[in-house]
Amino acid sequence: QPRALRRARRASRETAATMSGSDRDWITFRELDQACARDKGSAFRVFKRLSAGWQEERDFRVLKAGEDQEQILTLKSAGRLYAGTVNAVLLSPAAAREIRAALDQS
Repeated sequence: QPRALRRARRASRETAATMSGSDRDWITFRELDQACARDKGSAFRVFKRLSAGWQEERDFRVLKAGEDQEQILTLKSAGRLYAGTVNAVLLSPAAAREIRAALDQS
């Protein structure tokens, strides 16, 4: 695995103490952008293109500002989200691999 993606997963594990077990291995757009050395928003744009057939809770999770504020703040403080993030999306490892492959090809 590329070093940047391993670092992203390590950062994910470091915030695991304050997050539910199902969240700790999920990847954020910021982590993918950084792992692929891409500009902010690159992973999100690929997500929008690929996710039509994906299933929420299996392939991605949406954290909503009102309901999931504590998790969002935890991810922000760990540097896993962009500072301006309001609602966050967490990607399953499989979905993150698909997005990364698409970013690597472009």
